[in-house]
Amino acid sequence: MNIAIVDDLRSDADQLRTILMSYAYENSLDLSIEVFSGGEEFLYEYKKYNYTLIFMDIYMNGISGIETAKKIRETDTDTAIIFLSTSNEFMPEAFSIHAYDYISKPAEKGRLYKVMDDFLKKKTMTEDVPYLFFTYEKDNVSVPYSDIALIRSIGHYNEIILKNQRTYKVRMTFSRISDILTEDIRFLPVMRGILVNMDYITSLKDGSCYIAGDMQTPITLRKEKQLEQIWKNYIFNKIRNESEVI
Repeated sequence: MNIAIVDDLRSDADQLRTILMSYAYENSLDLSIEVFSGGEEFLYEYKKYNYTLIFMDIYMNGISGIETAKKIRETDTDTAIIFLSTSNEFMPEAFSIHAYDYISKPAEKGRLYKVMDDFLKKKTMTEDVPYLFFTYEKDNVSVPYSDIALIRSIGHYNEIILKNQRTYKVRMTFSRISDILTEDIRFLPVMRGILVNMDYITSLKDGSCYIAGDMQTPITLRKEKQLEQIWKNYIFNKIRNESEVI
């Protein structure tokens, strides 16, 4: 689990890091913790989905924790943010940004342990939302399957293209990615070295697969009718299942 601590007081950040590492040791949890000295530094380095949990001080030199969190929420609605403050003044605004929790400083060990226990229980309960984990530019990245539109093999690299067209070039082998994703029914191999999320297919015709966001990829022409039928069956079953839930 990747955790970020954003606090301009190094002593407070180090104390928090020590408590979290103690929690990780006692619970056999693999934690990677990065410390940032302010909102500007964090936003400069920030990449969507890099962190499972962000501990954010509110009072900092430069941009405040609240403003930093608002910038994060422009592109990332999922990462859990826990605010740290010596005052409860900003609590209403913090929760309007969908904060996971609000902790008074200095953070106490018992309080942090309780927050981590609750967070991990909640994370376990929602673990049915699958993520693809990979390394990109020396960073560990996790992306929900639901955000992946297309995977394609390009030379020695593989491109992981998200629904917003954000692209990651990774050295993870295509066969490894395919083994992972094809266990999920929504991913369709349309050609050697190409996987498409059927949720984003708009049509299959003339030897091409058309994908939401004006994306397009070639398909195996002799299998076009078969691929189109698989996609239509998937959409039909998805709609039927959703209507049954309603």
